[in-house]
Amino acid sequence: MSGTDAKNALVPADTIDVETCRPHALERWDMEMPNSRRRTIAGLALALLLLGSLGASKPPYGMGYIPKRPAGFVFDANAKQARNVYPDREELDQYAYGTISMSDEKYCSIFITQYAGGSTREDVQKARDLQEKLYGNSMDYGPLEQLTIDEHPAWGWLETQYYEGEVTSLEYKAVVSYDTVSYAVEFFAHDPQYLEAGFLRDLVTTFELSRPSPNHTVPITIGVLLVAGFLFLQFARRASRPPAALRDEEEQRIA
Repeated sequence: MSGTDAKNALVPADTIDVETCRPHALERWDMEMPNSRRRTIAGLALALLLLGSLGASKPPYGMGYIPKRPAGFVFDANAKQARNVYPDREELDQYAYGTISMSDEKYCSIFITQYAGGSTREDVQKARDLQEKLYGNSMDYGPLEQLTIDEHPAWGWLETQYYEGEVTSLEYKAVVSYDTVSYAVEFFAHDPQYLEAGFLRDLVTTFELSRPSPNHTVPITIGVLLVAGFLFLQFARRASRPPAALRDEEEQRIA
């Protein structure tokens, strides 16, 4: 039998492995998929990623953070410091945003500490005075200021460190009082570009607790579900039903 006759010879149906044939048909169908459909699926996948990133732009619900911190400050969940605003209170959580610098002369950090119990002006004044008593020989302590942070009562003060008459670092500390907890927000700046008291205070006062936003989370969630559902249907249809021409061809070969 010639090579051509061998190729055209009929093969008994019971010798065909249907499961082996089917992946080849799907591969051919994938190769013949129109570019417009490929672009549609790729675009929807990108939209899904973007929508998901919007929902993940904030820290976990109830966590305090600084939404307008400068670029280059890296979150450190395990950061700890020795000088706490409330050394005698129960510390519930502590973390920081810090710069990555090979030189201590430019290091900056924003520490956030959660303490049990709310705070009054008298509580914060005592905390500030204790800090001055312990460390006042190496830095100057400014007066206590009345603030409003995250729509809650807060109080803050500035600490200035000098060396040979020159300012070497600034630190602005604030305590925000909530119903059952207090947050201490401390911005320490060693980098000359941040050695401005007003800048530190303004940044500290942007502190807030992460809360769900009903005006954004609902549309984002609906959008993610719709895009995910559409993609699922597209891929399910692709995997379960190749084009009619290829399906008929495989049926003829098996028959």
